[in-house]
Amino acid sequence: RAALAWAVSENDAEAALGLGGALYRFWATQGYYEEGRRWLETALDLAPGARSAPRGHALLGAGVMAFFQGDYDRAEILWRESLSLFRELGDTTGIAYSHGNLGLVADAQGDYERAIASYEEALALFRQLDDRTFIAFMLNNLGLIAYFQGRHERATALYEESLALVRALGDQNSIAMTLGNLGLVAFVQGDYEQALALQHEALTLWRQVTNKPWLARGIEHFALIAAATKASERAARLFGAAAALREQFNASLPPNDREFNARYIAEATALLGAERFAAAWAEGQAMSSDEAIAYALGEDPARLSRAHGAA
Repeated sequence: RAALAWAVSENDAEAALGLGGALYRFWATQGYYEEGRRWLETALDLAPGARSAPRGHALLGAGVMAFFQGDYDRAEILWRESLSLFRELGDTTGIAYSHGNLGLVADAQGDYERAIASYEEALALFRQLDDRTFIAFMLNNLGLIAYFQGRHERATALYEESLALVRALGDQNSIAMTLGNLGLVAFVQGDYEQALALQHEALTLWRQVTNKPWLARGIEHFALIAAATKASERAARLFGAAAALREQFNASLPPNDREFNARYIAEATALLGAERFAAAWAEGQAMSSDEAIAYALGEDPARLSRAHGAA
């Protein structure tokens, strides 16, 4: 922070852009979206006409911050500018990042045809670069689209290919996310036992991973299973715990996920009644992240019952 503040005060655009471009994944995985966005936008404003790789990476980073805050229009503007700049520089890695990120915007907005085209363009470039981490990311993203389209066999195949890569890399963040996504496929196919087993394995890893905002999604997966199996009070607590985590990190829920979750929230509310649902939701909101993980995994339920006054 001191170095960034110094670079900004000295109007040293290249230093500010370089630091911001190097730090944005840290800000993203820690959930520091507002801070990261502020630094990156400030750095970009120092030299709006710069045509350099540091500016390109700062554009990528600022777009990531905007995306996870739900500001998709701004994210797309930033990523289209990064794509243009990296093409001008002949930077294949930057071009691949930009295509992949543009896929995220289209994906979140439900424009799956455009998202698939962007992800596949990025995937081809990452294969060319032999970047296995981002090959796995793109396979996972394509799997999510297949899942939302109801193409369950294709989603499973893409996730399993991604999972094999990230297991070989020892990437605990991606292993957890991919297991969670495989659990979603089992869930929508009605195999709640398999879905629960996969989500349990995924959430167990969250104590070892660094991508903090993704914890909210992991908790939501358990909430969906609880709602589908008529454990409505448990579902309400878990949805409340996930909502508190999203608020803590100012992390937006993409519209397609929000719509999907809303159906199960409505079912649980109808079964419990609005007052009981709201009370259980508030109990979930009061949980710490460690308590929420333990509650989702079914660890020490007696202690949690005493702490939150619930059975």
